[in-house]
Amino acid sequence: MAPRIIVTGGSGFIGSRVCAKLAADGWEVQSWTRGRTKRDSTSSADRIECLKIDIYDEAAVRTALKEAGAKQMIHLAWGGLPNYLSCHHMDTELVRQIGFVRSVIEGGIEHLTLTGTCFEYGARDGELREDMDGRPTNPYGYAKLALLRYVEFLRREMPFSYRWLRLFYMYGEGQGPTSLYTLLRAAYARGDPTFDMSDGHQIRDFMPVGEVVSKIIALHAADVPDGVFNVCSGHPVSVRQQVEKWISDWGYDVQLNLGKLPIPPYEQLAFWGSNDKTNFMVMEKN
Repeated sequence: MAPRIIVTGGSGFIGSRVCAKLAADGWEVQSWTRGRTKRDSTSSADRIECLKIDIYDEAAVRTALKEAGAKQMIHLAWGGLPNYLSCHHMDTELVRQIGFVRSVIEGGIEHLTLTGTCFEYGARDGELREDMDGRPTNPYGYAKLALLRYVEFLRREMPFSYRWLRLFYMYGEGQGPTSLYTLLRAAYARGDPTFDMSDGHQIRDFMPVGEVVSKIIALHAADVPDGVFNVCSGHPVSVRQQVEKWISDWGYDVQLNLGKLPIPPYEQLAFWGSNDKTNFMVMEKN
């Protein structure tokens, strides 16, 4: 019998791809979403069941869990994005997320994978490792770190396994309209001769969304200890270098207006992730 799994945020940029790959790998997938209830036409198999559900409705969640019979979950849903500076993440979203996590564990989920963010590391430059203390400087990062601490405390009270995956900078088709990749892709589609951006000297860790999805699923399925794992390339690249690579890949003849836009105030100048732990656990332990 194929393993069953629930994916929250299943219609999103990451979630839709996670569902499709899980189904292609032979999982029976139930995709939880706030909106669409019909199966995505890009799904490659009939192993995806889509359920419209409010994950903050405790009664609805418990009923859905009972009917699904799944013991595993990849939890991707989070409201209020991409506004990382909004206090909604702390005064509303965090409270709701804590209630949801307790509900699914009490409802029978035995193995839970959740996604965090590189913003949990806070005001640091250089390589970011999982053994570093969290020092978030924006509400989104703070709320995510607080949810991780709750999961750690809850694990002492109740038997379940978990993975906390800190995502860095991903890109790909279907990303949000304000992302750098999508903005550049739109300019390319229009044939714009120029593209406004920051100086581009800030250093980041970029990864195609397909590789992010593969790592999420591999870490969820791996026989490894509970804890925090970076989902990153491990390669520091300047924003300008990444943009120029996209331009080269697409054959886009464009002039970059460097320095036209400011660097987001919630970001450090130069940081990237260490993928040593993730690669060791996935490649050596399985």
